[in-house]
Amino acid sequence: METKTKPKHRVPLYKRRKFWGAVLLASVLSAGTALFFFVQETPLKEVKVDGRGVLSIDTDPDDATILVDGKERSQRTDSQFTLPTGDHKITLRLAGYDEAIIPIEIADTNTKDNPVTIEHAFTKQGLTPVEEPVSEFKTYTNGTYGYTLRYPRRWKVVEHGPDNVIFTDPKAPGGQGEEGEERAPLTVLALDNPRSLGAVAWYKAREEYPDEDQSLIKQKKVTVNGLTAYRYETPYGFVPYLITVVTEGDKAFLFQQIQDSPNRKLYDQTLGTLTF
Repeated sequence: METKTKPKHRVPLYKRRKFWGAVLLASVLSAGTALFFFVQETPLKEVKVDGRGVLSIDTDPDDATILVDGKERSQRTDSQFTLPTGDHKITLRLAGYDEAIIPIEIADTNTKDNPVTIEHAFTKQGLTPVEEPVSEFKTYTNGTYGYTLRYPRRWKVVEHGPDNVIFTDPKAPGGQGEEGEERAPLTVLALDNPRSLGAVAWYKAREEYPDEDQSLIKQKKVTVNGLTAYRYETPYGFVPYLITVVTEGDKAFLFQQIQDSPNRKLYDQTLGTLTF
């Protein structure tokens, strides 16, 4: 009697439970090994922490109070510290001086060697205090009109007649020659004032006044060493000037300086010594 046997049914390898268990185990071991070597090859000192940057603040004078976004800090100028990245508003305060508000932007690339830097010289009533004391200034007297000014020792006086007196600064850029006279730290012009008007009235009585756009001209009443004066700044013209008008008798005296002069602080200091 012939015996027939059926071929044994074999389960494919990919359907076997043991096969997938082995695959899973191999995957876990492989991932663990890769993570181990990654950690070993990445020193902690090279890991970068984002979110903060360094700010350095120097002021003249120093020892000023620092506020960051309205909150006072324990540090005082000069100092360096870190801040969160982004935009901030820095306020600097020092008794007797004008408050300064300075916007800054901090990035995580601003390190100790590459900080955001604020260098601020404090002012008093908008003017920068002069390092050279008035007691060391020279004295100029205009014999024709009887006015006297004290001026910095390094300045030179050039008289083109009593109506046009120029004080030049040889140490300033372009301070030599005719260009130096044009960009002089101070020029004093004497003009007619036949009706003996005050400074404001004289300013409005000028021939140019009706043709000027007064809304574009910065102007205000000021006091110069006890004398009533009027100051204005013109935004137009070949050379925009800062001019302070003082009247005395039948003359109007214009104390003139270009608006971007590096001698602005000395202009105010010298003008403050004016006497008749």
